[in-house]
Parts: sequence; structure tokens; C-alpha cells
Amino acid sequence: MRLRSAGLAFTILLCHGGSLCGQESVYTCDKISLARPGVGVAYKGTIRNSDYGFSATVPHGLVGWGGVYESAPFHGFMIYLNHEATSCISFYIAIRVDLEGDVAGKTPLDSKPAQIGNRAGLQTSAIGPVGGTRFENLAVFCEYPLEGEKVDVGVTLITPISEEKSAKAALTQFLASFHFR
Repeated sequence: MRLRSAGLAFTILLCHGGSLCGQESVYTCDKISLARPGVGVAYKGTIRNSDYGFSATVPHGLVGWGGVYESAPFHGFMIYLNHEATSCISFYIAIRVDLEGDVAGKTPLDSKPAQIGNRAGLQTSAIGPVGGTRFENLAVFCEYPLEGEKVDVGVTLITPISEEKSAKAALTQFLASFHFR
């Protein structure tokens, strides 16, 4: 596992299933981010970010919520897929910061190839109970070079199994919309 200053969202991606990191195995939307529907900066339609060299489109009718202040550095957003905020897509992006003592990265054993737009990546999945409801955490992640740096990208779907079909349709649409230069 590569230790990063990326926070909980990317930790979930790299430590799939919790066994690698001593974390619980399945997360809910309220545990992955402090973002909440209606709070912070709203992202709708096509988002372009020149700092990270990408564009992506929030699926029609949905809103991404991130950052409390417009002037805060951009590191992604949360898209809530239902009114109860129990089904969501977390999008995270950041320049990799390797700290002294970091350990070289390992690929999760149960990962499989995946795409985030025009970039190849990996996908992992965990299913388990939280509070009596079975949830799936499906994480897709990749890295790409940008001006001598490495950028880490993670997109995680968190959904009750009962909403899996519609949630995965939104995830597929969101992942396909990405374009990295």
C-alpha cells in the first residue's frame, strides 16, 4: 500500500476490503465524505479542470457537491443518487504526495481492469452489511502523469444492493464521460 495524504476516499480505493488497512470492509456515503447534498459548491453538467487536465460530465439531473468554499482547492465531489443520500458516487483527484517513509504501492489482489474515460485503471468491489442493509462499494482508480507529477483519480460507488442496477448505470455514464489530456 502506498501511503498518501489523499484522505479517506483514496484510502478506501487502495485498501479495498479493509483487510489491508485495518478499516471496516464496507462504507456508507456518510462515512466517505463530509460533503452533503445542498452544502458547498454545486457541480452540474460538464466540469473542466485545467489544473488536472480533465473534463467529466455529472449525469443529467444529478449534482456533485464538494468543497465548502468556492476558493478551496479542487479535489473532487460527491454525487448523491437518491434523496436519502444512501447511494452516491465519490470522485476524488489529487497530485500524489509521497511522504518520507512511504511504502511502494501494491495492486489489490482482487482488482480487475477498468476505464475512467480514456485512462486505464483498476476496479475493486466489496459487499457487506452496514446497519442491517447490504451495501456494495465499487471503486475504480487510475493514475496519470501531468507536468512531472503523478495524479491519482478515484471514483467510488457506494450503494445499497437494492439500488445497485440504477446506481451502476449512473456510475457507468459518469466514468465514460471523463477525458484526460
